[in-house]
Amino acid sequence: MLRVVFTSRPNALVSPGGDTIQLLQTKQELERLFDMDIRIALTIDELEDGFKPDFVHAFNLQCAANMLPVLTYAKSRWQIPIVLSTIYWDLSPAIFVSQFFKRFKRMPTHPQLAKLKWTLMRYKRWESNLGRGSFWGGRKYVRDRLSLLTMANLLLPNSTEELDILIQEFGLPERQIREFRSAIVPNAITYPEEANDNLSPELLAAIPENAVLCVGRVESVKNQLAIIEALFHQPDIPIVLVGRAEDAAYGRQVRALGDRRGNVHWIDELPHAGVLQLYKRAAVHVQPSFRESCGLSTMEAIGAGCRIVYSAPPYAPEATYQFQRFGAACNPFDIASIRSAIHQALAMPAIEPEDIRVYQQQFSWENVAMRTYEAYQQVLPASVTAPSPSAATRDKVCIS
Repeated sequence: MLRVVFTSRPNALVSPGGDTIQLLQTKQELERLFDMDIRIALTIDELEDGFKPDFVHAFNLQCAANMLPVLTYAKSRWQIPIVLSTIYWDLSPAIFVSQFFKRFKRMPTHPQLAKLKWTLMRYKRWESNLGRGSFWGGRKYVRDRLSLLTMANLLLPNSTEELDILIQEFGLPERQIREFRSAIVPNAITYPEEANDNLSPELLAAIPENAVLCVGRVESVKNQLAIIEALFHQPDIPIVLVGRAEDAAYGRQVRALGDRRGNVHWIDELPHAGVLQLYKRAAVHVQPSFRESCGLSTMEAIGAGCRIVYSAPPYAPEATYQFQRFGAACNPFDIASIRSAIHQALAMPAIEPEDIRVYQQQFSWENVAMRTYEAYQQVLPASVTAPSPSAATRDKVCIS
């Protein structure tokens, strides 16, 4: 039996996020498919005296400072390898946008304003270094994350684009990382059976079909204002926003502009299965975000057969998740680009049922577990014999 400790930020279970879902779903599928005993330890106190793991698997590089004490203790106590699911992306566009909105109460959605990004980010990095803060790019920020990246024996980024960012941003040795210390394990989507019948008749009657849909927290980084601006003079096209306003000031602007335009419908919160049903009813899902480490809502839309508009690289991992096959890319800083991409996606043919089935299978948690387990072989000690999956599992799951 393979024995593993999973760790992440200390509040991962009480304040769950995308990293929590990835940790729990990966654990569930690994234990279902293989002879493995996986324990979750988010603090040093939770490391069990009677449980000596073969290695530790950590999730979320952004929380490096929180995880380093646990990982340092485990590595020194047991002399075991560290595996790291990085779950990382270039934060600079998102930070620039949120800082710009906070300062000016407007969005920098103009191609010329985008050029200010690096000027502001260089200043913020200098300010962080001066104060020894942990802001993006600052001395402590880089030191904590580089310490974890150096400690890890194996990196499991969610996309090839994420690996590129890690190598470039932290100056990692490219050949060594690509060939010997990394394996790509894409994120996954879930499609429960009840997704076909979850919304109340009253809600279904209030939400128009064939709408432009956007699912995600209502905040400047997700850029919902730009969707309304792009279609402001076409109020006949319904817009449906699903998500809670994380930024109150931004949420007020979205509601005000939506009211001025008309035919904009806002649902604060829905069960996951209900959201999946909305994907099936929508004409196109639009996510002109300034930062998507995997683009989960875009993936879910594809898996539901909904055409998409997504932010072009470097804002989202287009190639790994095959976004270009199912919709149109946009520049999130450019309203005209977003408008054009929406019309391109609306004109595209419907996604074929077979393509939907293959996408759901390729980006399933079962496949994540298979890829993860395959990657584990790179760090297993010679004394550990890894259990193999059943023949039925090998036939069912594509790990290529």
